[in-house]
Amino acid sequence: MQAQDLTNLQREGNERFRHKNYFGAIKSYTAVLEKKPDDAVVLSNRAQAYLNLSQFREALSDAEAA
Repeated sequence: MQAQDLTNLQREGNERFRHKNYFGAIKSYTAVLEKKPDDAVVLSNRAQAYLNLSQFREALSDAEAA
């Protein structure tokens, strides 16, 4: 996967998040993190999506990793 593909996935996640499709956003962010596991911005975004779904354990894990 190339850098542009990762950027597109992150944008897709952001768009899904804006439309309150938090499960979809998490899916997109997770795909980015499979290739860039230390991306603090994506980890933070996914943490917020988890928070919005009341998945607190996952949110905390991502927040600490970010």
